[in-house]
This record gives sequence, structure tokens and C-alpha cells, in this order.
Amino acid sequence: MAEQTGPGVARAWGWVAHLRTGGTTPWAGWSGDADPTGRVLPGAQQLELLRRINLAADGLVPEELVERVLAASAPGRGRAELELVGAAYDARFGAPPVDPSDLPAEEVVRVAAHLLAQDLVALGPLPRPVVRQRPWRRRVMLVGDPWLRSEVTRQLIDAGRAPRPGGRVVVVGADLPRMLADAWTNACFDRPVGSWDEWLGNWRNRRGLPPGLQLGQLVEHWREVAGDRNVELVLDERRLSSALRGPQVERVRRPGRTAAGLARRVAFSLSLMIPVSERRTLLRDGLLPRIPDEFFDVGLPALPPEHEEWVRTRGDRLAEQLREAGYPVRDSQWSGGAQPQAPGTHPAAGGDRAALDLAVGLLLGGWKAQP
Repeated sequence: MAEQTGPGVARAWGWVAHLRTGGTTPWAGWSGDADPTGRVLPGAQQLELLRRINLAADGLVPEELVERVLAASAPGRGRAELELVGAAYDARFGAPPVDPSDLPAEEVVRVAAHLLAQDLVALGPLPRPVVRQRPWRRRVMLVGDPWLRSEVTRQLIDAGRAPRPGGRVVVVGADLPRMLADAWTNACFDRPVGSWDEWLGNWRNRRGLPPGLQLGQLVEHWREVAGDRNVELVLDERRLSSALRGPQVERVRRPGRTAAGLARRVAFSLSLMIPVSERRTLLRDGLLPRIPDEFFDVGLPALPPEHEEWVRTRGDRLAEQLREAGYPVRDSQWSGGAQPQAPGTHPAAGGDRAALDLAVGLLLGGWKAQP
């Protein structure tokens, strides 16, 4: 952090005072001075986040939130708190100073996600329905696509029909691009993971598929355990209710890339605050239900062109395994050309800027509202 002497320090404190009172002028356009109000200047990431919050709120930001932003940390991969270009700077230490407006959104969203994680720990998960599990419920297990399996399981639990082993096994899946997107989304709401592109690259380098996506191997394994007649493959979500022979299964909603991208950053901060055993519960039952509806089923992760050939090759292999198991699947169903995109467009279709906008919106109000 910059010392309290030297050229530009009074200007920097003047900008801090401007932002504290709801100002939105960028650092490059600021010219006023003020006396120091603290031991050190806040970092560039924190100041830019406060400016973005002021813009979104028309300057009407609670004082408590202002102070929290200015004192926040920026955990995770990225640069530590950065100095303001033009303020006092000792070139012997730290990273070069920056103009906050030039910062990548990723640097600012790390601070916002840390604040959201703090709120999430304080608020806790939303209450789930208290349902007595029916002792006569059918024995059935769900395996396969991680997001589908997880969300359908939650529906069954809420209906008093929690899956239990010892009977039928339903293997759930979809086209490979969608299953990859589901696997990444599921990981984002579970633990710290890399970005969509990084995550795909890691699996491509490992020459494998994430757990739950090897449908052919799952079918073969469970046929050996439960018998051929007790294993059913479902590749169309609309058939799940029939396959489960239980309550009607509602359509599974999928958070878009914006929501998942924010969740993975919140997950990192949570990992610094709470035990691992509590992190998934806060992400699934605290963060997920508080994300606005407009961030679901739009802007879903799409395959970057450089990964399409890899996915096509893996998809062909997966289709062949399922055909060998007796399922009449088509290669085109698994090709990299199938993109898991919902119709229509949305202003927050993914990326760090969209995740930052969502984080700012949550910090400003919708975050604490009950769905």
C-alpha cells in the first residue's frame, strides 16, 4: 500500500472521499485532494469495485457496505492489492501501479466474491422442506451426469422418496457437450475450480472424461452389480419420471456460465473460512437459490472451437460403447457440434464482467432477500 507522503497521495485520498460519498468519476478523471483518513490507501481493486457499486446504485450505497468494500481482501489466483498509478509508489516492492478502470474484471470480481462469501457464512443456507422419507419408497439409484443426478436427487428427497441402493439403477446423461457443461457447473457449486476454458483444457490433457460422464462404463458396471433388467439409460430428461417410477420430476434448471463463474470464486473464499464439509451446503442451499431467475438456462457454457475435435473423438468413443451395450445411439448425438445453449440472448451471457455485474447486484440487495 502507498505511504502517506509523496506526489499524488492527496489526490488519491480525495478520490477515496469521492467514492465514499457515492461518486462514480474514474481515477483518471479525478483531480480533487483530501487529507488521509486511514493508515494506507485502499487497493485499486477495492476502489474500482466501490465505483462499480456506486454506478449500479446511483450512489445510494449503505455505509456499512462501503467500509466493507474498502477493507476487503482479494483472495484467490491473481494479484495482491494494487497501488493507484499516479499516487506514491515504491518501485522496489510489489506490482506496478494501475489505473483501476484498466483492471481486468477478474481482479475486481475476486473482491466481490469474497464479500459474498462473508455474507453467505453469516446468512447460512436457506431452509429446505422437512419431509419424512416414505419407508415404502422404491429402491432406486441415480448415477451419471453430475448436475442432473444431483438436482433430481434433491427433488426426490424433497418429495420423501430419497434414492436408496439395492434395486434399480437409472443412468442419466445427455449429449457430451452438455454433460461437460453440467460437470463443470456441478464442480463450481461444490469446490474451487478453474474457469470453463481451463477446466476443459485440464480434462483434455488428461485424455479422459470427468466422473459420471463415462456412461458406457457405468452401464456395464451396474449391469454386473444389479443385473441387466435393473439398469436403465435415460438420455432424455423428459423420460426421467417414467424411469424412476415415482413422483413427477420437474425440469432441471441450469445456472448459466455467469452464475457458475461467480460460484467458483465464492467457493474459493469459502474454503478459507469454513470446513470443507460445510462448503457445498452453503453453495447449493445458500448461494444457488438466491441467484435471480434470469441467470438460469441462458448463456450456458459452450465449447470453444479448439476443444471441438477432442469432444467429437470422445463422443464417438462413448457412442460406440453404448451401442456395444445394446443402446441404439447416434454419433451425431455426441458430437462437439452440439452446443448446450438456450434460445435467446441475455446481457449477462458469461465472462468475468458479467460475473462482476451479478456480484454487485447481489451485494446491493437481492442477496439477502428470501426467494
